Amino acid sequence: MVQSAKPRAVGFNHIAIEVGDIDEALAFYGRLFEFRLRGKSDTMAFIDLGDQFIALQKGRRQPADDGRHFGIVVDNKEAARAALQAAGVIPLDGPFLDFRDPWGNRVEIVGYDNIQFTKAPNVLQGMGLTHLTKNENAQRQLAEKGMALGQAVSSVPRPGAADAATIESLSAVTLATHDMTRAVAFYRMLGFEIAHGGDDAAFTSFRAGTGFLNLVAQAAERKWSWWGRVIFYHSDVDGLYERMIAAGYRPDTAPRDAQWGERFFHITDPDGHELSFARPLRH
Repeated sequence: MVQSAKPRAVGFNHIAIEVGDIDEALAFYGRLFEFRLRGKSDTMAFIDLGDQFIALQKGRRQPADDGRHFGIVVDNKEAARAALQAAGVIPLDGPFLDFRDPWGNRVEIVGYDNIQFTKAPNVLQGMGLTHLTKNENAQRQLAEKGMALGQAVSSVPRPGAADAATIESLSAVTLATHDMTRAVAFYRMLGFEIAHGGDDAAFTSFRAGTGFLNLVAQAAERKWSWWGRVIFYHSDVDGLYERMIAAGYRPDTAPRDAQWGERFFHITDPDGHELSFARPLRH
């Protein structure tokens, strides 16, 4: 394939908007959103958005924006709607949550859960926002583009293997449960974070590194027998073991070092599924 000489547009590093006064602009936006500053001077300020930022620049002189706008992604759109009301800012007419700031910049507020835009896990962790999830519509749109959450990044094909299909990764493990509420409580105690579903759902998905652990509700008459074991790597095997003991659970084994170079322990979940939590030993 002929390589293009043109660069590929990847994303936005920042946007810059003009305001009348930096301090007044920070006070206005501070009434609407929680944010941190990267830096500030008399003529510039930089609102931190993790791996992106908004630059405020003093000196707007042009008329108010009409259709031109930018979208700010928030963790809670309804909380943003309430903040607008509390600040006396009237949203613009239309199907979206748009407003103009005092200097005429038009801004649309969008919820993180409802759009394809996705922060990398390390960025969300640094921002303290690892609880954010995508709704089914956003997940479907991402999957249609080959960008499903938890999907492994493909490696560069080996020479001569362009047409060979390979297994890339383990995406998820799905376990059956007779009691979703009980199972969700158990796995949340272990430290798993819910990506979808919950106590009353027929299907619940937890994040497990770059993959997922799923639970699917089954009728009481549906039975299953021993099938194997799911093994998770954990950063603190002994600490997790002690937390489980304190919570009243009884692991099948105590943590121990194995000859294959891991420290691990086993536990059976409330539905009879065997789990193992391990970490590589350092030599």
